Amino acid sequence: MTPPMLYYRPGGIAEKVLAHCTAIKQPFNPTVWAPNAHVQSAMGMLRGLSANGNYKRQLVLTNDHGTLGLDWWGGADKPSYAAHDVPVVLFIHGINGGSHEGYVKWACVAAASRGWRAVVLNMRGCNGLPLTSARGYNAINTADVHIAVQSIHRCGSLMVLPFIGS
Repeated sequence: MTPPMLYYRPGGIAEKVLAHCTAIKQPFNPTVWAPNAHVQSAMGMLRGLSANGNYKRQLVLTNDHGTLGLDWWGGADKPSYAAHDVPVVLFIHGINGGSHEGYVKWACVAAASRGWRAVVLNMRGCNGLPLTSARGYNAINTADVHIAVQSIHRCGSLMVLPFIGS
């Protein structure tokens, strides 16, 4: 097997981050019990069903009347959940996804197990959000992510650690 293909702009922070990601440079060898992409996809779907927890949705309106959804995992929106200086991990779903996806739920479980606040940004028109503006979800445009981070800061959180899903 060959290592995965990586597409990024050489130089800057990408080089520094990749220097510490040795596993990503190794060939992928699937486990015996999940030998191909079909089995791995089915297992990923089933794993999402086993993540226990729930979200509380906070709607965020943008300047152009768009609607974003911040789904707070397991009560992380409450001040009593943790100290105000505990990191908030912001997860961003992939195309046409949302907080309901298994990989996103398990990322929230992992963050919560470390005592962090987990929140998922659901983009315009995704995961049940109404499309209330002329502009829809566009992964290249980061303005909505900026608005979400500002909204999280307004809730009193001092540190936001962004992680991006696929």
